[in-house]
Amino acid sequence: MSILIKGMEMPICRTCPCSEEKLYGNLCRITNEIVPFSFDRGDKCPLIEVPPHGRLIDADELPRYSDDVGYLSIEQKLFNEAIDDAPTIIEAEVQDD
Repeated sequence: MSILIKGMEMPICRTCPCSEEKLYGNLCRITNEIVPFSFDRGDKCPLIEVPPHGRLIDADELPRYSDDVGYLSIEQKLFNEAIDDAPTIIEAEVQDD
């Protein structure tokens, strides 16, 4: 599971709460990567910036209705295609049980 901190901008390693300053660079407490002071972020940084967006929903949970005959109407097919083609803001995650 991930977290989103609303209102927080993407930090650089020097200002990241997950970073610890060392003599030779910043140590990322998540990846254990040493990031030189001249770099803004390390290559293995797991943080992602969430772009401006509308309301986020779980499109995978939208019902896929079919009629009694067992096939989708043209409108339903177009709607499903529009959902599939919609931009992804945050990638899907597998929930650990």
